[in-house]
Amino acid sequence: MFNKFIKTCLVIAAIFLSSCVLHCCKDPIFSNKRDSLSEILPKNSFVKIRKTIDLTICKTNVAELEQCDERRLGSVASGFVVSYDDEGSYLVTAAHVCDNEEVKAYVSSQPGVDYSKREFQIIDVDKDKYTAVVLNYDSEIDVCMIYSYGFFRTPVEIAKHPPVHGDRAYNLAAPIGIFGKGMVPILNGYYDGVLEERAIYSVPAVGGSSGSPIFDEKGKLIGMIHSVYIRFPFLSLSPQYSELVSFIKNNINKELLLKKRIIENLLF
Repeated sequence: MFNKFIKTCLVIAAIFLSSCVLHCCKDPIFSNKRDSLSEILPKNSFVKIRKTIDLTICKTNVAELEQCDERRLGSVASGFVVSYDDEGSYLVTAAHVCDNEEVKAYVSSQPGVDYSKREFQIIDVDKDKYTAVVLNYDSEIDVCMIYSYGFFRTPVEIAKHPPVHGDRAYNLAAPIGIFGKGMVPILNGYYDGVLEERAIYSVPAVGGSSGSPIFDEKGKLIGMIHSVYIRFPFLSLSPQYSELVSFIKNNINKELLLKKRIIENLLF
């Protein structure tokens, strides 16, 4: 009788252990749970920016006949949505992307050179294109606020606290314009601290990365790449966390948008 009881207990224990192996100790390869960066980082808030300026260059030839040629200047950058209203979205990029002062100086200094067309365009992850206008920028910290009518995307979330040395950092960018439908390059590195009033991240960057957002491990905004060390393009520069957050909060401003409309109506 006692032996029968022992056998019964052994059978129950075997069943319990096999159940644990099948259910409690399941191979993670077959788990349905996905812990993907794609689910953490706000890819849909990212945009590629394309800026083009068409110039008309006219010269008088030997026969005193005027000949005109068209030249196009173009550049690409990155940006991200920080807010929206009932007409469109506010986005942030680097100030040097928005600043046309060098081109204006060139045009004004060259006889026979004039603008024929200017275009500031954003492209979302669905490859849809929208026109944007510059609202305001701060060249000292290299941040710019733009607005796009008819464009609606979920804004990024801003981290509640600044990063500390050694924190992981993730970057969504369009380096050298590399970007496609549903495809946004993800780069990563670490927050390295502040040098000469600029936040430094060990995240590689190149032309096209300007204006690209930097996120923490929870997908919250902590920085924005505006430049990179040319001789060592694996260290990127960003406004400090407090500067970036302050600029965003102070420039989501409907009055700036209304002023911009008035200026555009006067110019065109």
